[in-house]
Amino acid sequence: LVTWKRNCRSCCCLSYRRDHNETSRLNCSERFTWKYSPVSDPALRIYPVNLGDEGIYTCEFANSEGNFHFLSSLTVTVPPVVTLTHDKNRGAVCQASAGKPAADISWIPANNHSSEEEFHHHNGTVTRVSYFGWASSSFPSVTCLVTHTAMNQTLVMDLRYTSHRLLYILAGAAAGVIAVTGVTLCLIFRCRGESFESEIHYS
Repeated sequence: LVTWKRNCRSCCCLSYRRDHNETSRLNCSERFTWKYSPVSDPALRIYPVNLGDEGIYTCEFANSEGNFHFLSSLTVTVPPVVTLTHDKNRGAVCQASAGKPAADISWIPANNHSSEEEFHHHNGTVTRVSYFGWASSSFPSVTCLVTHTAMNQTLVMDLRYTSHRLLYILAGAAAGVIAVTGVTLCLIFRCRGESFESEIHYS
């Protein structure tokens, strides 16, 4: 007997009983299924992964050798949408929208008069907005640096023109993250006698 479940009453519970060759699904959408066959590889497949899938997943495994209980933790990381614009008060506005966790924003050149706002959304994502005033600045451009666990991005704005052109964007991915990126995602949990944590990028 192999059972995958999450620690809430209304969450999916997926199980397979080998002696009856029978699969049982309770509160499971079509996104939750076996990767291949529970007989050969009882791995849980979640496709696509949603923000609401975060939590602790339990694998319960019973055979002739005894009963086993393993835990897996799923964290969904959402890269923010980054923009650099200007407002009517001659200020640069760098915004990192709907990220999880919240992104960090810094400026080049550094500005002691910059300010920041943060907005928390119902789905757990965060929008962070930073304002940079350049009315008395002699610098030809301003650079916004956005740092996030899922990505790093640099945007540069030319201050010498009334249109305040966005010069270029540099984007880089963070290293050392166990993740699958894309519009639709697939997460595989394996029940192999050890617990682990999974971190997923969601975009």
